[in-house]
Amino acid sequence: MPGATPREVEERVVKPMEAKMWEIKGVEYIYSASRPGLGIVTVRYKVGEDMENSLVKLYNKVMSSKAALPPGAGEPQVAPKSIDDVPILTLTLWSERYDHYTLRRVARELCDELKKSENVAESDIKGGQARQIKGAA
Repeated sequence: MPGATPREVEERVVKPMEAKMWEIKGVEYIYSASRPGLGIVTVRYKVGEDMENSLVKLYNKVMSSKAALPPGAGEPQVAPKSIDDVPILTLTLWSERYDHYTLRRVARELCDELKKSENVAESDIKGGQARQIKGAA
């Protein structure tokens, strides 16, 4: 919901969607977060629920509930996540000596090394300043 405050997103989008998600059989917990212009609702099913069937129920409920969203709200998206998608390690690089660009370079090297391990499913870098090439005006 571009331009909306976190409170507006929570009241007009997130809370109504949470209420609809609780109607789904097998749901154990619902978590949510609201940011400027964006809301995220995470639905967690009880252990033992069939993942494919649960996704179908969730998708159907989200799509049948989108008419209740306020004008200006974007198209809701359903993105499946499993326990394997949950981060188990987060590293924060900080320095009084090195700038954001240098720290991001170090992070890239760490990320590349982590990816070499067969036990790492995914690694990603958040933040820092990415290298940019500016053309002549």
